[in-house]
Amino acid sequence: MTYLTLVSPQFLDNLRVTAVMASLSQADWPIQVAAWTQSSLASDAGTLRVLQLQLLTQGSAPPPTVQNRNQWLLTLADEFACDFAWQAGAPAPKRLAGFDMDGTTVAEESMVLLAQGLNQPGGDLVQQMTALTDAAMGTGISFEESLLQRLALLAGSPYEAFVQASQRFTVNPGMATAVAAMNGAGTLTALITGGYDPMKSTIASRLGFRQSFGNSLIFDDNNRFTGDCQRPILGKAAKAEILQNLAAQHGWGAKDSLFIGDGSNDLGALQWVMAGNGLAVGWRPKPMLLSSLNAIVQHNAASLLAFQGLGGV
Repeated sequence: MTYLTLVSPQFLDNLRVTAVMASLSQADWPIQVAAWTQSSLASDAGTLRVLQLQLLTQGSAPPPTVQNRNQWLLTLADEFACDFAWQAGAPAPKRLAGFDMDGTTVAEESMVLLAQGLNQPGGDLVQQMTALTDAAMGTGISFEESLLQRLALLAGSPYEAFVQASQRFTVNPGMATAVAAMNGAGTLTALITGGYDPMKSTIASRLGFRQSFGNSLIFDDNNRFTGDCQRPILGKAAKAEILQNLAAQHGWGAKDSLFIGDGSNDLGALQWVMAGNGLAVGWRPKPMLLSSLNAIVQHNAASLLAFQGLGGV
């Protein structure tokens, strides 16, 4: 049985549920709603409505590719302002949950936030930093190369600037609720980021992640940033390795795991989770991730709880 979970503040009446059913009946492949339930979910960004549907595939038409399915579901999600998860089996709590930081757990990119604080009137530091960050998250230069180029732009900056930047992060809607609820359910929550200390540690502490992993910047004896970081650099491959190692340490697999990210350096972790029938979640994901996701969150990260059968009231 396939389970489609839709989460939105708008599923308030039977008329809207009926509209969702009608949209599903017009899917590019024949599916039938076998059963459905509704529930509510409280989050730090307001109450959410959860619509869970059990789906049956009809006929002999081949199923769509993952990318095509996600593109079709995104159209549905946009129409009804909802997040969604498509799972082969009933939603169940995960034992391990990995979170990307920049652009996922928090709205900002660390280096861009720093550049905004350090930029002088008439300077172009923010523009340079933004361009390099966009290239790293897309299909441009490698994450590692972009990281070193971005760090070099900040050489000589005082340690206090990094501390001040860490206080200006905006936590994305529902993230605090999701992490707290998963911690309460016994999930091992981990912040796994290509971001940097002290920003990484600040966010990990603020939200209560059980563990955190990231890059460490190097400062000189005068507490000025050298423009470099410690090796090895935590990038795309490292995220997947950390997630897999955490799972292996406890005898878990990808099926027991969740990972949420938004860009190219999250791809390896998402692919590992997806291949093992875990919960591979894109937070407002870049198009390159669509073939490696079975869930997409664009509105409220507390949807992660509904995707696991947690938090219904």
